[in-house]
Amino acid sequence: MSDDVQTIVAKLSGTEDTSIAAELAERQLENLPLGYTETYGDPALHEVIARTYERADAADVICFAGAEEALYLAMNVLLDAGDHAVVVSPNHQAAETAPLALCDVTGVALDPDRDWALDVDQIKAAIRLNTGVVSVSVVNGRRVPG
Repeated sequence: MSDDVQTIVAKLSGTEDTSIAAELAERQLENLPLGYTETYGDPALHEVIARTYERADAADVICFAGAEEALYLAMNVLLDAGDHAVVVSPNHQAAETAPLALCDVTGVALDPDRDWALDVDQIKAAIRLNTGVVSVSVVNGRRVPG
């Protein structure tokens, strides 16, 4: 286990001793059941995440198996018929398609001739009074699609 991982595990387990934390992590890993987790994520993960915030508990934490699920939920919570969304493209599929099923969408394409630069003026021009979401993403952490 790398020093960085040991330090993170130590902080999350509430100890400053990285060797104890590493031993705890190894024991947990040895006893880890393999299979599907709870639909909303492991309760222990919720607890660990909640501890990183001053005013949150495990019930306030939502976990997802990837960006697509989270984006789909966010778009369905934030947008209704009659709303408008601005979506920079390329983007995650759910960020592009979920709004289309819910409301009017204005797409703003990144320009390959400008090294895929984000045109903030284009985004500003697309915003309306009923815009509920402006979705901008660097898909998979890459700067250039494809």
